[in-house]
Amino acid sequence: MKKGILFILIAEFCFAASSVVAKWVLKEPSLSGIQITFFRFLLGSIISFILLKKSGESFIPNKPQMVWWRAFFNTISAMLFFFSLKYTTVTNANMLGLTYPLWVVIFAPILIKETFEIRNLVFVIIALFGVYLIVHPSFNSINLGDICAFGAGVTASIAVIALRQARKYDSTNIIIFYLMTTGLVINGILLAPVWSNPDILSWVLIIISALLGFLAQILITHGYKYIEATRGSLISSSRVIMAGAMGVIFFSDQITIQIIAGAILILSSQYAMILKKFGIKRQ
Repeated sequence: MKKGILFILIAEFCFAASSVVAKWVLKEPSLSGIQITFFRFLLGSIISFILLKKSGESFIPNKPQMVWWRAFFNTISAMLFFFSLKYTTVTNANMLGLTYPLWVVIFAPILIKETFEIRNLVFVIIALFGVYLIVHPSFNSINLGDICAFGAGVTASIAVIALRQARKYDSTNIIIFYLMTTGLVINGILLAPVWSNPDILSWVLIIISALLGFLAQILITHGYKYIEATRGSLISSSRVIMAGAMGVIFFSDQITIQIIAGAILILSSQYAMILKKFGIKRQ
């Protein structure tokens, strides 16, 4: 389990750092989050193809349905997340994107017939209030970036559930390969009409962000080999702290009492659900 914790912690650091670099790129008005995700998936497709070919494994997954579901929903989640960075802070994007453990608990009983506990509805309601504090919508305006980041968290939960199932039958190499190639195709189709030529600095930053994002995907997929998905989701919440610190350092993000209160409600709700699930109290 220690290996799983270490892999996921490093993965979350890479995810947070990738979002910081992407935020710098998206300061250029003509560039969009789709361009960042496209090159992330392009680079990932090339590297994952080489790794899968080198391993000698078959390119046909043992459980194609779960591998495809993982790839599709991860692609949608990544696109929503990087789109959100153009309109909201690094802190908010990561915080709202990391609500996915809540939705794992809600959707897992529906999608893969896991046991559902009524008590979890209370924690979900508490967490949603935390989301409200962070987003702070009004009748006049709602931040589009915050809404997209929240959507990224919901779709990521389905991707995690699919990963949980796919990891039972298929290796890290094949899951990553299909994740990257599926993302490449979807992003390529959407990018064609809105393509904009980046300058040299933006090219460098896009590549760095792509490398960090790909490394994070490798680490987190491998990490779930050693740790349960729900416990792993809790450890992933450490990205909130990492991203918050990076947002303050690099972009002078405003961390208000309201945002801190919202984060506490979300993280404590996640912890309370997972606490009982693993019998930590009994231990």
